[in-house]
Amino acid sequence: MADDNVESSLKLSRWFVSIFTSVVISAYFGWFLLQGFDDLSTKSAVWGAFGDYLGGPIKSSNRLLRILLAYSFRSYSTKKRVRQEKLLNYQAKLMQLTLRRHLRLNATLY
Repeated sequence: MADDNVESSLKLSRWFVSIFTSVVISAYFGWFLLQGFDDLSTKSAVWGAFGDYLGGPIKSSNRLLRILLAYSFRSYSTKKRVRQEKLLNYQAKLMQLTLRRHLRLNATLY
């Protein structure tokens, strides 16, 4: 029951992150489509200032990207842990069943 809750919350959060990322990227490119590309400068000094201006947001987006990567690795490891727990539970039940059959077989032989 708890495993299903973990998996469903991971799926929900994965959808949220992918939709959020899609909206941000779409808004960014939509802004340039609405503004048009006619007003773009051909001067190097203007582009240099623009590069300096973008330095701050790029650092911030780099931090956001690190957070998203850390989250995705965490969700992957959680999902992997849930699978391992299921496998270990299955193996434990199988060993108990095998031991019971073995004990029953030995009891009937003596």
